[in-house]
This record gives sequence, C-alpha cells and structure tokens, in this order.
Amino acid sequence: MSKYRGDNMSDETNHDTNVVSKPRSLARIRFQEFVILVILLALIYILITPIRPSRNRSRGPQTINNLKNVALAQQNFASQTEGFFAPPTTLLLDGTPGHSWATQLLPLIDHASVYDRIDQSVPWDHENNREEMSYVFSPFLVVEFDQERNSDGFGLNHFTLNQRLFPDNKSLTEDYISQVDGLSNTILMGEIQEGLMPWGAPGNARDPALGLKPGSKTMGVSVHDGVTIIGFADGRVMAVSNDIDPTVLKALSTPDGGETIPEGSW
Repeated sequence: MSKYRGDNMSDETNHDTNVVSKPRSLARIRFQEFVILVILLALIYILITPIRPSRNRSRGPQTINNLKNVALAQQNFASQTEGFFAPPTTLLLDGTPGHSWATQLLPLIDHASVYDRIDQSVPWDHENNREEMSYVFSPFLVVEFDQERNSDGFGLNHFTLNQRLFPDNKSLTEDYISQVDGLSNTILMGEIQEGLMPWGAPGNARDPALGLKPGSKTMGVSVHDGVTIIGFADGRVMAVSNDIDPTVLKALSTPDGGETIPEGSW
C-alpha cells in the first residue's frame, strides 16, 4: 500500500504544483506583454514626434514653387506693360474698386480661359462672376494651410503684395526700382496667414516693414519653422527669417529708400 500511497501522493503533489504554476506563468506572460507594449508605444512616440515639423519642411519647396510662379507672372506682366507690375486694385469705369492683381495674372499662370470669362465691367463679387471666383488656384496657395475658400465660397489667396511698391495704387516701374534700391533688394510679395482675402478681391497689399509675423495687417507666417517665403522684384523667391533685423526688413521693403543693406545681414 505504501507503494500505491506513495504514487498517489506523488501524483497529488505534481497536480498541485501544476495548478500553482499556471497562474504564475500567465502573470509572467502578461508582464512581458506589458513591457513589449510600453516599448512599442515609446518607439511610436519617438518616430511620430519629429514628423510634424518635417512635414512643414517637406511642403515648403512646393509653396516656394507656387510663389515663384506668381512672382514670375508679375515679371511677365511688367514686360507687357512697360515695366508696371499688376497693382492691388483695378478700377471700374465709375472709379470704384473692381478686381485684384491676382485676376490680372490669371493668363500668365495658365488660366487664361477663366480670365476671359470674368466680367470686369462689374465688381469681382458680382453674381456674374460668382462661379469663376469660387475656383481655387494652386499658385495662390500656401500648401500648409487647410483653408482654400472663405465662408462665402470664394477661393482664397495666401499671398499679398508689398504695398510700398504701389503708392496710390500705381505700380512703380522695374526700371525705377532698378535705379534706386535694386530689384533684388526689394520685396514684391510674400506669404500671409491671417486676414486672408479671396484671390479676386481688390486691395490685397500689406507693408512688410511691420514685421514678418502672422497678423491681419502683416506679411508673415508661422508654419515654416521660423521663416516666411518672400518673392523679390527680380523674380527670386527665398525663405527669410521671421527674426530678421527690423532695420534690414524695412530696407528690403522700401523700393526707393536708398538704404545700404550689409552683406550677409539677412
């Protein structure tokens, strides 16, 4: 009997051991799964965190290309109008504001068919122009912005002109600017982030000398890691630091101020 009792006791002992070991093994597995999950979440966080600014940097070149297309269109416009850039506002026969500089550039950014359909004998937002003014044109966009139309359904313009080149809404000529401050040292246009206007709306011009920063009256954005894309009167487009020396920024903003801009100062 002792043999059998011994065997039975051994079986009972093994049985009890197995019963106890199962929850211990399950707890160990769950702990390992928890550790793996924590590691995976940490890796995901590390990988995702630097993506946000890099997305803005990767999109930056497309915005530069968009503004370059518009700046070159302004140059082509000037070549057809004895050196005058397209002004912020075109006037109707009665002298009231009619249309925008962007409208005048449409034929030069491959949208002549839309330009031909716009009734320029009436204001830009007249019912006759409703359909055309609802269009969105990529050359007028900062690609980081989600808003392409305003609440009225009009397509927006994410760029603005330098109002200092258009005293009394009349463009200074390329020849004049070349003889004073120089085309390469004069801001023609740049990005804006707040107070966006429809591309067809007249009067879209601001003073860059107020500072490169988001604002309803300023030129500047906060989506490119501290820089704003600026187009110069010679057609060149580049990123300019939002922290540029205010004195240098004013010199670049004035077309005929006669300022000396130190080399490498911006």
